[in-house]
Amino acid sequence: MGVNLAFILIFIALGITCAIMWGMYQANYTNEYWIKNGIEVEAECESYFIRYDENDKHLARFWCRYKYVDSDGKEYYAYGQCSSEQAALNQIGKKIPIVIDPNSTKTRRVDLKNLSLNYERDYILAIIFCIPASIAFYLLIYRGIYRSAMNYKIRKKVGEKDNDFLSNTNFNPEAVKIGEVTKICNWIVSYVKVRYQDEKNETQEKWARAWFTRREAKFLKQKKYINIVPYKKTYGILEEMSSKRSNYDA
Repeated sequence: MGVNLAFILIFIALGITCAIMWGMYQANYTNEYWIKNGIEVEAECESYFIRYDENDKHLARFWCRYKYVDSDGKEYYAYGQCSSEQAALNQIGKKIPIVIDPNSTKTRRVDLKNLSLNYERDYILAIIFCIPASIAFYLLIYRGIYRSAMNYKIRKKVGEKDNDFLSNTNFNPEAVKIGEVTKICNWIVSYVKVRYQDEKNETQEKWARAWFTRREAKFLKQKKYINIVPYKKTYGILEEMSSKRSNYDA
């Protein structure tokens, strides 16, 4: 559960980062529209209003409303927050620069000169940040959820109902077979390859899909012939190290 929780948190963090990067890329289209169609004008503050926090009625926010009317009589509004009611009151009659969209009544408080387009850069960054998010998604779905489900089914086949399942009265010895460790690969984690008889008594030689520490892999290599639990197209490794019994799904 601890590993799965770590996978979930990592995926959420990377997923949010990836979404932000794609949002930055999409923002280029919005900026391009405003650069081509936006018109800079000055809007005058005509009024202000108070908005109270829904959870705390003593917390008030003061907003000024700015208005601009074009030559055709179309009205545009923009809003700005003030620190106090007096500051909002002082804004009455003052003008601020805004950008209007002549094709609608939308406005933006932005300087068109500061808007820039970075399609290529933002696209590359979005792709780069998608890579670790995809890896995290794989770890969560396959190494986390799927492998946990498979391990549960393997343990259920053995008959485990508590941690000390080897001495459990529900233990099913017929589910256990002998496998031969044929190869070990050490990287950040270790992988173990085993030759065994599957549920149809056909000879298989497959890499265990579980991750092992170097110490665990060395133990299995030295023992060579180990207890496994074949299950469909995979298997579980059932061995005890030192005085602590361990069940490694594979």
